[in-house]
Amino acid sequence: VELALERDLRKRVIEYRKDACSPSLQTIWDEELSYYLEPALAAYESDRVIGHTFGNEDFQDCIRRAVPDGHQFKGFPICFGHTDIAQIR
Repeated sequence: VELALERDLRKRVIEYRKDACSPSLQTIWDEELSYYLEPALAAYESDRVIGHTFGNEDFQDCIRRAVPDGHQFKGFPICFGHTDIAQIR
């Protein structure tokens, strides 16, 4: 379910950006950065469940090293109580 949801979300993001922004806009996914985000999401989930975050400093260091000079990482976790791609906006 997780892999199918990620695949469908990526497809929806690409379609949205082409339709809403520009047909020539190219979306490129950084698999290395995605790999670094996994523990951050796990830490965020543990914070919500038990009220304590583990490894936040390590995550921040990884992101600083992964993001090229002159670029910024902007993101935030979001939670849905369903897996219906059409309802995720």
